[in-house]
Amino acid sequence: MLQRIIYTLKQTISYRRQLGQIARQQAGIITTQIAGEMLQNYQALILDFDGVLAAHGEIQARADVEMWLDKCFESLGDKPIFILSNKPMPKRIAYFKKRFPSIQFVTGVAKKPYPDGLKHIAKQQGFKPKELVLVDDRLLTGVLASCIAGTEVIYISPAYSNFKKHPLQESFFASLRLLERQILRWF
Repeated sequence: MLQRIIYTLKQTISYRRQLGQIARQQAGIITTQIAGEMLQNYQALILDFDGVLAAHGEIQARADVEMWLDKCFESLGDKPIFILSNKPMPKRIAYFKKRFPSIQFVTGVAKKPYPDGLKHIAKQQGFKPKELVLVDDRLLTGVLASCIAGTEVIYISPAYSNFKKHPLQESFFASLRLLERQILRWF
């Protein structure tokens, strides 16, 4: 864990301008606002789970996000969709196998902000990094991994949350998102 924190801080310094620009330009986007036309230039769509498809700790995507995913399949055709989550819980994987069987979970790679998952997808699919787009809600995990890997990114802010159901967990992640923005100001 300490090694990942040190890595994150070093990479944040290296990519601070790019991270700040993404945070400023893309704030206010939620997942269901991403139109199929925005995704047409990419060969693969990569999604985080927590905050992007549902609130933290949930097993399945929100109902409106499920409808959005159905539209993505229509607009993307046979282009692959992946889930790259730092929490690939077996129940989530089972839900996706049943509801969205063509969506692949990426497992067995280092957690974000390490770019391993994104690099794995690019290599496995034979795509250039710029042909991939990651949708993520955390600046210093997914967005940073995308900057390091050279993929495109769509930053979701505000993230989906459910403070009523998971007050401590959601408060923790809301605090992290606020801290991420503050850290970028310091650098």
